[in-house]
Amino acid sequence: MAVPPNPTAKRKLTTLAAKHAPRMGARLSTEILTTPETQSVTVSGSKAAEIVLPTLADSLKEVFQQRNTIGSTDPARDRRRFRIQVRRAPRRLCRHCPGHPPIRLLHSR
Repeated sequence: MAVPPNPTAKRKLTTLAAKHAPRMGARLSTEILTTPETQSVTVSGSKAAEIVLPTLADSLKEVFQQRNTIGSTDPARDRRRFRIQVRRAPRRLCRHCPGHPPIRLLHSR
């Protein structure tokens, strides 16, 4: 059983919660303070983590290796990505204020 919260801490939490949610402030602070007592974690077996975590790590390694090989063998994909990044701004995004040149003139080709 956990130690009950300090009344001052509960009052501060209630005040803070009431600023953001006036109708629910007191209820939120009570729920926040009682929730850690009701939470629990169940581990079915210590061997499960020893089996699952290395398998997940190996799976992630394979995915990263596959991404790296695809990225290095497809230069057209890299060119497409580069073209998308350097595309000119559409006319509707050009600045029309006095003293500011249009964006399309800033990035001339």
